[in-house]
Amino acid sequence: MPVVAGLLIAAWAESLQAAVPNDLASYMPEETAVYVGWSAWPSQDRVQLELAAKLLESTSERQEGPPRVISVILLDLLLPMSNAPVGIGLQNIELNDGAEVSAALIAAAGPDPQHYPQVVRGLIAECGDPELIQPLTIKNVQFQQYAVPETPFKFVWGVHKDCFILTLGESAAAAVIDTMNGARPSLAASEEMKFDRSKVQAKLDGTFTCLYGDVQRVVDIVKGVVAAKAKGLPEWFIPLIEETGIASVRSKYQHFEERDDERYVRIFAHVTGPVRGLLTLWKQAPLTDEDLRVVPDDAYWMYARNVDLAALWQEVLRVTKEAAPEVGARVEAGEAALAGMFGFSIVRDLLPKFGDTWVLFDAPQQGGFLITGAVLVAETTDAAGLNAILSAVIARTNAALGGTENRVVSKELEYAGHRIHYVVVSALPVPVAPAWCIVGQRVIFGLYPQTVAAAIRRLDAAPATTEPAPATPAARSILDNPEFRAARASLPGPAVGIGYADARLLWRLAYPLVLGVRTAFASWAEPAGAAIDFATMPPWPEARELVRVHVSTSIMDEDGVILASQGGDGRGPVMTRFANAGALFGMSWPSLSRARELAKRAASMANLRAIGEGCRSWAKQHGGQFPDSLGDLLVEGLITEKMLHSRRDPTGGVSYIYIPGQNEKSDPRNVLAFERLYDDKGTNVL
Repeated sequence: MPVVAGLLIAAWAESLQAAVPNDLASYMPEETAVYVGWSAWPSQDRVQLELAAKLLESTSERQEGPPRVISVILLDLLLPMSNAPVGIGLQNIELNDGAEVSAALIAAAGPDPQHYPQVVRGLIAECGDPELIQPLTIKNVQFQQYAVPETPFKFVWGVHKDCFILTLGESAAAAVIDTMNGARPSLAASEEMKFDRSKVQAKLDGTFTCLYGDVQRVVDIVKGVVAAKAKGLPEWFIPLIEETGIASVRSKYQHFEERDDERYVRIFAHVTGPVRGLLTLWKQAPLTDEDLRVVPDDAYWMYARNVDLAALWQEVLRVTKEAAPEVGARVEAGEAALAGMFGFSIVRDLLPKFGDTWVLFDAPQQGGFLITGAVLVAETTDAAGLNAILSAVIARTNAALGGTENRVVSKELEYAGHRIHYVVVSALPVPVAPAWCIVGQRVIFGLYPQTVAAAIRRLDAAPATTEPAPATPAARSILDNPEFRAARASLPGPAVGIGYADARLLWRLAYPLVLGVRTAFASWAEPAGAAIDFATMPPWPEARELVRVHVSTSIMDEDGVILASQGGDGRGPVMTRFANAGALFGMSWPSLSRARELAKRAASMANLRAIGEGCRSWAKQHGGQFPDSLGDLLVEGLITEKMLHSRRDPTGGVSYIYIPGQNEKSDPRNVLAFERLYDDKGTNVL
């Protein structure tokens, strides 16, 4: 029998692959504004999710309320959905006549078509009234519906063509059924999504996750929501959308793929209008090999970017003035005030002193650890002027400090024919000494003069040509790193931004910590069958083989902006970060709830003590007699209104019962006041 059952399951899985498309955007209506879909989660994400599920399962008997709901969502919905095609789409939001949200979730139903409908009914039983569930027929398909009391929201769910369908609203369900039946065009068949996918070279036959946004439709939805809430669009809304560049973006698409245990990410923004606002960040000159030659071949990480800060600031100011003139005026006034304070204008004097190339990196030869050795190498168009401004900043800072002994002291060092400037804070144990040095048309900034000096060695040793692999180790750059070269060649270019990280080194440093945490989780979840698993955490030599260097590029071509990356930790979870967060929240909820309950009890006891003190003060003025009611104490100002309300009281009324007719000579064991009883866990007594 087990063999027969296994064969049946295998046959079902094979038929499911044929019946349910890998890309459920083909079942989502074309007018979908926002879409998230996957064929399945990456293998390591699923492993992480299973561990999170076992953690929750091991504590499920102690759960109630919100953690129970999280447990059901994670164990009974997300876990099975992680291994099959799923699509989630938002069609519309309207607030004109009440609130109406049209959204849909479609998932491969699995071997038990009634599994997901039963889970939904269970969630409603946990959070609402299952008696309100009613049958519903849409397009000859049987559904169930649940109208959330005192809200305009209605959930509709059912099964059609081997897919579970859950929607907000009947219209969303009808649109999905029509799309599945071929009666209306699908999102996957839309020209816009097909174009976006072609730009990122999306492959839909393997393991992938995608996110799509019809930006202009989203803008229309936001317009409607804002207009309904504010009784019309604010004057600044349309100019803001246009001048920031949002109106120029037709759509945005993100695609995540897993190929041979390596992650590939591509993001495309389809630009069909003027390049302005935020989009000018990518309308820059491309980086050259010479720009990257300053980075060592064994860098921990680096990020290089071309951006003209002076022009970018002018664009930000222009957008601000167009969208909100009064805000633009305040920005200009603030900039003028800063110019008076520092003696120079950041916008007119400082930013134009820089070129458009910026390279930030850290490497072993910098002498730091991951970030402490980091230096920023920037182009400068006026070295002498930049030096003068930096010196003026120090002088102004000292003037602001007055005659205190904690002065910012500027010092200099000579190194390899270059003058390194650095500053220390006098009479304080400050562990950094910010430094800078001008080398030709570049300025190097670092946290220490030593790290600046190390970067000077690189600039002096770097060849002026593009000859392959220099013999001098000090002259070897990131361009001589074979993994970086190979990854860069496979990514879009020429790039205005390039990133790199030695993920293998970073993962090696994190491995001992992650190993301990995952072992602790496996022990915690052992009652649910969890165990230490090499699939989850292999030995380091094997884990190391799964890690690639991470390289990213960003470009702007005639169609828009493309950001791409590949490599990194092949085992690092992406989607399960959310699942793990939910699991940890669910498991820690009992402790958090208990701590919150104790805090509320302590606050309530403080109220009762204040009432007791008020009674004593009253007795001193009334021959030793206590008041007839708590109202007497309130009138005399011996307690406040707030002291009559407990944070544990859900009614918001007076939370304490007072027993009158007593005095200072009454039996001290008598109860003078007590808090109302809200549950079976006792109460506070005075």
